[in-house]
Amino acid sequence: MVIGLPLLIKIFRFMDPKRSNYETFGRVFDITRVALTLLLCTIFGNILLFNLGYEEIHMQRYVLGGVGAVLMVSGNYMGGSCATII
Repeated sequence: MVIGLPLLIKIFRFMDPKRSNYETFGRVFDITRVALTLLLCTIFGNILLFNLGYEEIHMQRYVLGGVGAVLMVSGNYMGGSCATII
């Protein structure tokens, strides 16, 4: 599932009726796509470790920190794109 997610998001890009807008923020879209994939890989890895018996994993910290990192990364690059991307 994690491997197919970036490809699925890339396919949705071509199904969008306003796909011409991706020219203005294409870099932000790709960076956000990769950041979300890394976040999900981290979460799935932590779930696997927890189920293997490592009970010292605090999922709330990883999820909140990961979502915050994704928002910081994508927000950092959105400032250079067009003001209205939707």
